[in-house]
Amino acid sequence: GWAYAAMELASFTEGNFSDATKWGRLALQMHARMPYRQLVMIAAYGHLGDPDAAKTQLESINAFPPDIYPAVLSASNEVCKLHGHNPIITDGFRKAGL
Repeated sequence: GWAYAAMELASFTEGNFSDATKWGRLALQMHARMPYRQLVMIAAYGHLGDPDAAKTQLESINAFPPDIYPAVLSASNEVCKLHGHNPIITDGFRKAGL
C-alpha cells in the first residue's frame, strides 16, 4: 500500500494526474484510512476535469477529523513536503470546484 501511495504522489507531482489516480486507487484498496492519499486524488481529478470523481473522494474524507481538508486549503498543513507542491494540490481543488 505504501509503495502505491508513493507512486501516486510521484505521479501527481510530475503532472501525470491519470497515473496518480490509478496509484491512489490501489493505495486506498490496501489502506482505506489514508486521508492524504484521498486529498491528492481529489486534486488529481480536478486537474483531469472530473469534478464528480473528486466530490466522491471528498465524501469519503468526511469520515476523518474535520480539520484535514480546511488545513490543506489554507496551506497550514502541507500534504507534500517539497516546497511548491502544495499549490498544485490547492489548484486541483479549485479546478474540481471545491
